Amino acid sequence: MKKLITDKNVQRIRRFSVIFLLLAIIVSVAVYYDVTLFFADRYSWYVSMGETNLNAGKLQESNQYADKAVYLDQSRPEAHILIGRLDTRYERYGPAEKEFKAALNSSKRYESLYYLGFLRLYQNRLDESAKLFVESMEENLTYSDNYFGMGCLLLKQGKSDDAYDYFAKGLKYADEDRIKAFLHAGLGLVYQENGSYQKAESEFRIARSINYLSVQIVSSIVQ
Repeated sequence: MKKLITDKNVQRIRRFSVIFLLLAIIVSVAVYYDVTLFFADRYSWYVSMGETNLNAGKLQESNQYADKAVYLDQSRPEAHILIGRLDTRYERYGPAEKEFKAALNSSKRYESLYYLGFLRLYQNRLDESAKLFVESMEENLTYSDNYFGMGCLLLKQGKSDDAYDYFAKGLKYADEDRIKAFLHAGLGLVYQENGSYQKAESEFRIARSINYLSVQIVSSIVQ
């Protein structure tokens, strides 16, 4: 009877064991370091994870990723904007303004202007808010968030027809689920304001299917 376990088979088993062990070590180290070994740009990954958690309402987790991004590079604007958004949600308006202004002299200037406009909207400084939204639009006409911001501002002022135009136009430019959900929620609130409850519910369903918190968030903004 032939020997089932030959020297050659033993060598193969040893090689596979070593490869398996190395793979296990690599995976363990990657998990330990938040999987960032798989990403060439750790800063962008931290910012992306921070935004994902912020949009899901997980503010503490978002803050942790934002802090890691700033620790890696304080000169880039994305993390400052993210921290400013978090400060706004926590109603820390002074620190939020400081973070948004830190990103003004960058390629994200239009985004900083938008979030400063939104900050003024939260503070009920509506004239200042409108000027900042317009200035941001002049920097980037296709930035869909601006149309959402103007829509909220107009809805807050009771100008629902004008608000509808901005929400609808924003959807033409929207390429992220986050802003699509907010724009649909805004349209739903316009329909609700005008007594078109079936259309309102249809828009709310679309918004909630993307982000279940979207209708609640937008409602709180325009109150």
